[in-house]
Amino acid sequence: MNKWKVVFCGSLLSSVLMLSVSVKAATFSGGFTTGHLTYGVGSGGSSSIASTASKQWNGVSSKVSLTYSSATNQYGSTANIVTYFNSDPPPMTGDFGVMYPYKSWTGTSASPASVDDIWVKASAFQYTNSQLNDTTKRTATATHELGHALSIAHTSEDAVMKQGVKTSYALKTYDITNLKAKWGN
Repeated sequence: MNKWKVVFCGSLLSSVLMLSVSVKAATFSGGFTTGHLTYGVGSGGSSSIASTASKQWNGVSSKVSLTYSSATNQYGSTANIVTYFNSDPPPMTGDFGVMYPYKSWTGTSASPASVDDIWVKASAFQYTNSQLNDTTKRTATATHELGHALSIAHTSEDAVMKQGVKTSYALKTYDITNLKAKWGN
């Protein structure tokens, strides 16, 4: 009888542990339907920073690629993700960037999306901030915002997806593991 109590408690404990792990999402449930995306550079953007940031994510998974597109129409860039680096002051002191996903986009109107929706377009902004005082820090922020566009969530671990100023834009274990968890190898 005691043997069954131990098995039951062990099963219950492992179920609780699995539940607690699955509650903290490292990736968004929504996002783009493919990891093969185009990015463009909006007004005030830096094509060299955007290029370096996108290259960090390329090659990690065969199911993810960020390719530059200069294509435009009367509404601006036709890329899936449009980057606007160093374009606006932050809405709140200490903000470095933000990624806005959209579930519909016509050029004249857009519907904001949540992290649970399917996205058709995203805008990635890097704010003008005195703490982002060199190219490495600006590139790290750009890499972080592109990570959100790839449905990767924040972390408290040492990673590109950790909030705050970073002195490196190289992907870390968290970034690589969660990109592959979302999109596959």
